[in-house]
Amino acid sequence: MPLQTRALAEAARVLRPGGRLHVVEPVAAGPYFQLLRWVEDETEVRAAALEALKAAPSRGFEPVDEAACLHIERFADFEDFTRKAVSVDPARRAALPRVEGEARTAFAIHGRSEGGDHVFEQPVRLFHYQLR
Repeated sequence: MPLQTRALAEAARVLRPGGRLHVVEPVAAGPYFQLLRWVEDETEVRAAALEALKAAPSRGFEPVDEAACLHIERFADFEDFTRKAVSVDPARRAALPRVEGEARTAFAIHGRSEGGDHVFEQPVRLFHYQLR
């Protein structure tokens, strides 16, 4: 069973009928995704998560609402970005030496300066479900 399907099954197990599940799912697009994909391309993971969420009604969840918004990621510099990227998944550290040049270029191209920080937008989808 894929991780996303297991996560929905666990949510269904711990929620009472009528309980709410709120999921924030990054979209495989946008400036932050373009930067992060040099360290780890999450295109397939994001597609699998979206498929699992579309199948939530078959797991006992009734869709309540869906929305989209932008999440903002801020970094002091490229090293700050790499620290955060690796803290989320230490396995990413192995990819950094081989892609550092491309990742630094993406950092410069896809970010914007704001108040001394480098700012990256990440589109996200918000899913709200209620357990039947």
